[in-house]
Amino acid sequence: VRMLITAFPPFSNHATNVSQEVLHEIERLGVYGIDVETSLLSVDQRGSAEVAHRILDGEEFRGIVHLGLAAKSEKIYLEKIARNRISMIEPDNSGRFSVSEEVVIGGLQNLETTAPVHVLDEEIEHDELVEWSTDSGGFVCNETFCRTLNALHENDDSTTPALFVHLPP
Repeated sequence: VRMLITAFPPFSNHATNVSQEVLHEIERLGVYGIDVETSLLSVDQRGSAEVAHRILDGEEFRGIVHLGLAAKSEKIYLEKIARNRISMIEPDNSGRFSVSEEVVIGGLQNLETTAPVHVLDEEIEHDELVEWSTDSGGFVCNETFCRTLNALHENDDSTTPALFVHLPP
């Protein structure tokens, strides 16, 4: 069973997206001892649903790591919570603009990461550049994380670790 790592291309007025650059490095170098599959998701509703559809279609992963850009940050944020709400301040790459709507109609309001928080806490406790966040935003990053966690929840799968990581530029 393989680990899935995703990222996004540039969006809005960003010429590049660091998550895509990191994904390319992972593709180039690999991850020692782990079979990794990478996927570049589109910055729109279709891209946000891609991994969830794969999970609901029966694909299994050793773990799922979504990478995204935190444009105004200087730290790496590990997201603990996905909110079942999209509230954009700008359109996505398809031109969709949603001020406030549920990501998954009738879904849970908040979904917690299935990644081992305690283990990750021990790994990052002395790293001033990495910390936990409980606000994964209102854009496609949060939407993707919410759909992924909801799909795992619908499949009664609490054992597949899924995490969203926001990277500074």
